[in-house]
Amino acid sequence: MAPNSEPQLSGLRVIDLAGESGLFVGRQLGELGADVIRVEPPEGDASRLRKPYLEGEVGIERSLYHLHFNANKRGVTLDIHCPEGRERLLSLVESSDILVETAAPGEMDELGIGYDDLKTLNPGLLYVTITPFGQKGPLRNYRGNDLIGVATSGLMYINGFPEDPPNQPGAEQGYHMASLVAVSGTLTALVARDRDPTHKGFRIDVSMQEAASMATLQTANANIFTWHGQIPKRIGLKTMTGGRSLYQCLDGKWISFTVPLGTPPLWAAFVRWLEEEGLDEPFSGDDWNDAGYRSERASVITAAITALTSRYDRAHIFHEGQRRRMLVMPVNDARDLTEDDHLRERLFFSATNHPHLGQLITDVAPPYRFSATPISARRAAPKLGEHNQEVFSQMADREPRKSPNPPSTANRGLPLDGIRVADFGWMIAGPATSRILADFGAEVIKIESQARLDNIRAIGIQPPGPGAIDTNAVFNDVNTSKRSVTLNMNHPRAIELVKEIVRQSDFVTNNFTPERMARWGLGYDEIRRVKPDIIMLNMPVMGSSGPYKDYGSYGNGVIAYSGLSMSMGFPDRPPGGSLPN
Repeated sequence: MAPNSEPQLSGLRVIDLAGESGLFVGRQLGELGADVIRVEPPEGDASRLRKPYLEGEVGIERSLYHLHFNANKRGVTLDIHCPEGRERLLSLVESSDILVETAAPGEMDELGIGYDDLKTLNPGLLYVTITPFGQKGPLRNYRGNDLIGVATSGLMYINGFPEDPPNQPGAEQGYHMASLVAVSGTLTALVARDRDPTHKGFRIDVSMQEAASMATLQTANANIFTWHGQIPKRIGLKTMTGGRSLYQCLDGKWISFTVPLGTPPLWAAFVRWLEEEGLDEPFSGDDWNDAGYRSERASVITAAITALTSRYDRAHIFHEGQRRRMLVMPVNDARDLTEDDHLRERLFFSATNHPHLGQLITDVAPPYRFSATPISARRAAPKLGEHNQEVFSQMADREPRKSPNPPSTANRGLPLDGIRVADFGWMIAGPATSRILADFGAEVIKIESQARLDNIRAIGIQPPGPGAIDTNAVFNDVNTSKRSVTLNMNHPRAIELVKEIVRQSDFVTNNFTPERMARWGLGYDEIRRVKPDIIMLNMPVMGSSGPYKDYGSYGNGVIAYSGLSMSMGFPDRPPGGSLPN
């Protein structure tokens, strides 16, 4: 498909008043093409004072935190606590589409620049707030930072080793998850606004506690308590099923090694590997063909994996395991990531010359690629007040963006009413994504192969008594509000039926490795021939390009590969933690 010249959010203006908990929102919207105006007080924002500094030299333009989170933004200074500053802000808001702020509830109202004030001035404004506990409820006025967010969400309680205190997840996950939720809510509200003939705006209220709690959906699922009266504990290197997740290799480096005990092909591949290494003796006998028998002997399996990984360096275990279709991933640190062949080929890291500092700055690209639309060209983080004259002189020359699509005249209750999604997602990451679309009104049709039902139906928490394929807690959490179809995807008639569903859909989602959909004749090019304007979301673990594109994993392996496992815990402990997908 020929590339379009404009990014997705081209023509949108965003006013970024956020503190540290929301800086990532503006960066993401800027990467999608929005004109993000970072508003700071005359002395500069606190993010400019965050260590470390470029080459260790202290300066308000040299904080790596500022250089990263404020990239793709223009910068202005004004004092919202004085009348002149507020007047300038109001003039900016009048011609803007989105405003992001992280002030305490009521603080902006006291200044006369809260949502009720601004929606009168600009009825189409999308007003985004991120606070520790949301705008409503008994804790609304409580203060909090990233530590408080992950602590009160339950995420911190389950991270670390059982004999240690709770561990704060690394890299400010509370702030990041709140920002990701805020961006999702903003884009959903933007769709709703553009489809509404009145072009009415919205307030998007994000609680950091609630956003971070979404990450406990599997490891600390509420039904562990409601069904079984148990409170999930920190498990260190163990898994929920009693096995182990991380192992040390011959070179001292760590590897994430998962054997899905309820998946016969992967169990068979694991035993073949052990046979070739002469480590299969404990697994003789037909009893090992039973998944329940295997689950009760997790310690035997852990011992075999420990023996295997101790024979070879991590790189060998990683690539040999993936060659055998095993779920094996390295536990990377920051240096590993910068030297990673796969990330290098995908141009995940890029070095650009900073126009004001005169030095090369290495930063990361967004973790997504579009087939027809470019990601916005990078703009370096602004100098303090760099764009004052440019922005303030243009305020009267701009109006909020007009919808690129004609508004719908239908009476719609939810933002995505009338949108249909053909959902091939499995396990957690894919279904959790399409569940968000369903929650906001989309008709999501979950399509499963009869030959291989979604594995998450059998993994994890079941109610008391005999389990069934429809009763798993996590499966129900990530697939609520959906319709369900099962087909024999190896039969030509099933593929015809799927294409008929696609013909009447707006989106297709999946999180398989890239070749899976293509083997069914349902790759992007084939899907486009069925419906030329289809939007297809592919979510393979390693992306759809690069030398490791066909490598597979569950969420724990992704966390290991990303560097998060190495960022958690105490210095004298192995990498670990329970941070889930």
